[in-house]
Amino acid sequence: MPLTRASLSSFLTSAKSILLNPSKHSTPLTFIIGNESAGKSYPFPLPYRLQPTNSNHLDSITSAVLFAYLRTYAPTSRTFYIPLSNIPRADLSLRPELIPVLRRANLKPSDLLTLSDLPPRSSPELKDARWVLVDHNALQGELGKAYGRNVVGCVDHHDEEHKVPVSESNGDMDEPRIVEKSGSCVSLVVRYCRSAWDGLSFEQADVEGIKSWRAWLWLLFWLIRRT
Repeated sequence: MPLTRASLSSFLTSAKSILLNPSKHSTPLTFIIGNESAGKSYPFPLPYRLQPTNSNHLDSITSAVLFAYLRTYAPTSRTFYIPLSNIPRADLSLRPELIPVLRRANLKPSDLLTLSDLPPRSSPELKDARWVLVDHNALQGELGKAYGRNVVGCVDHHDEEHKVPVSESNGDMDEPRIVEKSGSCVSLVVRYCRSAWDGLSFEQADVEGIKSWRAWLWLLFWLIRRT
């Protein structure tokens, strides 16, 4: 039976609760994680053309939240997808561009899940976790070394790196493997999850939550076009 749709705020709260007690979660953890560059700082100035822009950060972090939300509440889903910002919690303060987007959905940066929320790497739940990438198609850094073999899908608009397997099934839905040039990752996410998007119904109990989620998405599109 599909999960009952919740507001975006309740969804993120539930995701945090799962990470606080991962052993009580009946199925393997499934993470949706954005691009490492969305949270990366550099010890030296980068050339202007290589510097991540505000829209890059927004695209990566919000694509993870949007994809996880739509996949979790898709009619055929039996999986709770956990959106993870590829950034330590302390670095959220370095992303002021998130504030107006989150505020529109009655959220705060502290509502997001970050690398700081992950269970200890020694935990069996993390060793068995599944990873779906958004805004990149190769898991980099320490996460890549530890869990690169557990990547089961991706939605990305960058160059193909041939690190993600062609297909993987979680028992109820195959994870996507989309690597396609586009102006933003979030546009690919919306296209792929279109049926779930169209299925949003104002007959659900949490009408205000759904309204805020829709407004948040449209504001995101507006910000990406302007930056």
